[in-house]
Amino acid sequence: MNKDSAFLKKLLATFKVEAAEHIASISSGLIELEKSPSAERQAEVIETVFREAHSMKGAARSVNLSGIENVCQSFESVLAALKRKEIAPERELLDLLHKSVNMLGGLLSTVETGEASPENDAIRGLIRELNRAAKAPSGSEKTGEGDKPPADLRQPSSDEASVPLTPVPPSVSIDTMRISKSKLDSLLLQGESFLSVKQTAAQQAAEK
Repeated sequence: MNKDSAFLKKLLATFKVEAAEHIASISSGLIELEKSPSAERQAEVIETVFREAHSMKGAARSVNLSGIENVCQSFESVLAALKRKEIAPERELLDLLHKSVNMLGGLLSTVETGEASPENDAIRGLIRELNRAAKAPSGSEKTGEGDKPPADLRQPSSDEASVPLTPVPPSVSIDTMRISKSKLDSLLLQGESFLSVKQTAAQQAAEK
């Protein structure tokens, strides 16, 4: 055995020990999440599991184990979505994460050389499941202020003036403005008061 092979074997042995610790910590965290801890504790567990998956991904990359690295990458994406509260740690999701841990354990047990672990159909299928789970719900399923139609498409409220429109020739340009009924009434009253004062002043001038 040459020096490079001996060094690689030593790296892989170290990786297997560290990866086994990461897997044990991740599995423990998932079991705790199943017990529905408090929101604060849940956030702490998710952060811990995220860091373990991130560390394992980096270690797998350093020894050229792409299969383990890619599973960790997709696993980490799910944890990132959990951290952002875009998805919730529901039973189906936790089962998928446990399935991923089992897959990582199986891949780890076969690590013998420095060759990249192949991505077989089972690994690719798991990665697709994880990537789908990491996606937040579509915006069309959410409700809120963003779902309100534009003002021009909404029916006018009872407080808005309803004024019949007269067709305008194409050559004529006009500016329009929507105004509430209460404001319109106020303006009309002010106009009436102004007209009354104007008429009184005109009568007084005529009498002189």
